[in-house]
Amino acid sequence: MFSTPTNFSMTGKCIWVFVTYTMICSVFQTFLNASDAVYMARAFTAQDTQTKILSFASPIQMICSIAAGATLPIMINSFGREPGGWTKIGLIFAVPYGILGLARFFFIKELDIEETQQESSQQSLKSLLNIIRQNKYIFIIAVFTLVGGLIQNIGSAVTNYYFQYVYGDLNIAGLFGALSIISPFLLVIMPVLLKKNSLAKLTMFSCVIGALGNLLKFVGKTSLPLLIVGNLLTMVPLMFSCMINIFLIECMDFGEWKNGVRVEGGLGSINGFASKLGTGLSSVIVGFVMQIAGYDGTLAQQSQSANFAIIALYSLIPLALFVIQFLVMKQYDLDKKLPQIRAELEERHNA
Repeated sequence: MFSTPTNFSMTGKCIWVFVTYTMICSVFQTFLNASDAVYMARAFTAQDTQTKILSFASPIQMICSIAAGATLPIMINSFGREPGGWTKIGLIFAVPYGILGLARFFFIKELDIEETQQESSQQSLKSLLNIIRQNKYIFIIAVFTLVGGLIQNIGSAVTNYYFQYVYGDLNIAGLFGALSIISPFLLVIMPVLLKKNSLAKLTMFSCVIGALGNLLKFVGKTSLPLLIVGNLLTMVPLMFSCMINIFLIECMDFGEWKNGVRVEGGLGSINGFASKLGTGLSSVIVGFVMQIAGYDGTLAQQSQSANFAIIALYSLIPLALFVIQFLVMKQYDLDKKLPQIRAELEERHNA
């Protein structure tokens, strides 16, 4: 994408960037996200191990993101203003990450594929969709993921508007961005929490905390202490959203138990589609609400209706969405059935 041929016309360059950007975001990233839970299920069979991996990987991911964000401006200043500069920057990130991905491929092997898994690859698209249709839990998780995408992206989209027009100091937005660093490090306590509670119950509890946090944000409005506490509370559900692969693996086990055929990639694809749909819809919702409220970006001060729309997008709408997430997750009772399901699956595999 960053190596657009210089001898192309402006139209040709735009087509090049559009095609390569689409390949990155809509094709390759989709492949990666859809296969992530499948790879984890096949590489590590114990749920304790899967939980520990996700718990410790997220803080490392955050540290890498912070490091990349800190070094990128330096690289842009050094290379970004010369021809081919962005290609060099891209390679600086792409080469080590590519090596890391290949290392995972070569050194962390998938387990032998069971007969039931081999059978799933021979299914026609029609029968595959029929098997997926009978797995109600994947649709519960997909809706939960979609709503979670709405919460996260709506909040991110309006944060700067909130602190510029409602709070009155855009610089404070940076402080709240820094607070987000805390959430991944909370994941290190996840294995301890899961020893006494199911992931579904903890996730429901996190939705309650998220709703309370948004209520504090609405009540606080311009109170910095209440806004800080509210934002910290809304980070708790993000910790549990990192565990979505555990839910997907549970859905895979249920599907194999129910149908005798293990479908993996199809379930990951459904959840990936829900995530992308949530991201897309969040932009539509923010734009629609701001427009009907009369937001005008050329004004230094917004109207009362525009300010209320910003407040609603920042607190009330996420609050309502957390309530929806709670009600959706309440339908997920698979955690109660899993011990029996996995015991029967083990008997089948041994047989």
